[in-house]
Amino acid sequence: MRGEACFTPEPDVLLYEEAGELVFGAFRSEARREYRFCIEGDAVFSVLFTDGGFFHRAQVADGLACVHHDCAPDDYRGRYRITGPDGWMLSWRIQGPRKDLVIGTRFSR
Repeated sequence: MRGEACFTPEPDVLLYEEAGELVFGAFRSEARREYRFCIEGDAVFSVLFTDGGFFHRAQVADGLACVHHDCAPDDYRGRYRITGPDGWMLSWRIQGPRKDLVIGTRFSR
């Protein structure tokens, strides 16, 4: 997928929206996802789904955070890596009976 991600500040929350085109072989489709990043302190945040459900919590003070989300029957293990003042990376390893994939995303300003 190639696209754009945007953070929109609101009190105590950053609204996050990503949109772009997903290409997988001959398959092409527009894709969109939204989350709410709730700032809890310096370098600490929780990510919520748009319905308010909890996704995961991260503490990135040292530039790296490992996160987990149990979406039974599948298991999501993620890693944030801050690469500098204008970039970060997020990777997910998803395993279970319904999914078996790795997603890597690079964000740059």
